[in-house]
Amino acid sequence: GGGGGGPRSSRASRKPAAALWRTLGEGGFGVVFAGTRLSDGRPCALKRIRKDAHASSALRELRVGLVLNAGSTGSADGDADGDPHALGLSMLCAPLDSFGTARHVWVAYEKGGFSLAQLCFKWRGVNAGGERVYDVTAQPLFVQLCEGGALAFGLLAARLLTAVAALHVLGVSHNDLKPDNVLLQPDSSAQFGWSELKLIDFGSATLNLGALQKLPAESAPPGGSFNELHMAPSPEFAPPELLALSAGIVPGAASRGVSARSVMRGG
Repeated sequence: GGGGGGPRSSRASRKPAAALWRTLGEGGFGVVFAGTRLSDGRPCALKRIRKDAHASSALRELRVGLVLNAGSTGSADGDADGDPHALGLSMLCAPLDSFGTARHVWVAYEKGGFSLAQLCFKWRGVNAGGERVYDVTAQPLFVQLCEGGALAFGLLAARLLTAVAALHVLGVSHNDLKPDNVLLQPDSSAQFGWSELKLIDFGSATLNLGALQKLPAESAPPGGSFNELHMAPSPEFAPPELLALSAGIVPGAASRGVSARSVMRGG
C-alpha cells in the first residue's frame, strides 16, 4: 500500500520528473505508483523497474511504446466510434514518458482505471489444514457481468479483441494477457458498470520484423535479440507457443481465451 504524507519526487539529472502519491500495485517486473508528471501536471501511473534485475523489460516497454505512439499518430484522424482500428489504438496504454535514476528506470503511463482482476474478485489467502488456500469474494462488477449474461461478457471480449487486433496490425504481440493487465474505468451509469478499457504492460511483448524495421536505429536491438523470450511471464495465461519458448511473434489467441474464461468462471 502507499504511505501517507506529501508526494515523493523521483529525480533524473537532478531535476524532479514526477511526484508519487501512493502505490497502485506490484508485479513481477516492478512497482506501479499513482503520481503526477511535473512537466505538465498530468495525472499518471508510474512504473518503477529495477535496472539490475529487469532492464530488458524496461527496454521492451519503451520500444513497444515507440511503435504504439507512431501507430496512434498515423491514425490520428481516425474516428474511434466508427473505425475499429482507431478504437483499438485508443485502448492501448502506451508510455507517455520515461526517465532514469541510479537504480531504476521509470516509465509514465496514462492513468486508466482499475484492473479487471481487482474489479471482479477480492482474494484473501488463508491457511486450512496446513495448506494455503484462497477465499475469493465476487465484487460488484463481476455480479453485474453475470447478470448481464452473454451480452455483458460479449462486450468485454469484443473490446479486448479489438485492442489486441490493433496491436497485431502494428506488429506487436502482447504475450502476457491476463485480467491484471486489462484496466477498466468503473462507471455506474454504464449498462454493465464500466465505460472504458485499456490494455497495459508491454514488458513481455515481441515485435515482428516489420515493426522492428520501423524503430529508430538507436532503439533497434542487436541481432533481433529483443524477440527472444526465455520464460512465460504468467504461465497460467500463456499461449502454448510461448510455453514451448518458440522464437518470434507469438499469437495471443489462447491467452485471450484463458483471460475471458477466468472471469466467467470466477477465477
